[in-house]
Amino acid sequence: MKWFIPSKYPPINAATWPFFKECVNNVVKYAEAYRVEIAFRVVKSNLQITVKDNGKGFVPKEVKRGNGLQNFQKHAQYLGGKIAIDSGIGAGTLISLSFPVSPYI
Repeated sequence: MKWFIPSKYPPINAATWPFFKECVNNVVKYAEAYRVEIAFRVVKSNLQITVKDNGKGFVPKEVKRGNGLQNFQKHAQYLGGKIAIDSGIGAGTLISLSFPVSPYI
């Protein structure tokens, strides 16, 4: 898998690649999904990256906050953005990273 964002945007590279990689890793390790959707959108001057799977899901408030979930928050803070996790048992998972693009473009 290759990830290319022009090098003139190093903060975006530094935070988005690990976020994306962690999302895909979690799908492979935990979700038991057979479908993953990845989307990149610009919404109201924010870049939004979403990773959605149709796996077994989880209850975010009940899961142990390990390195992966903590790292998601760190990546979002680094970019001045936020993270959203929407999941439920049997409902798959949607993880979204949103941050302002104006400082970088």
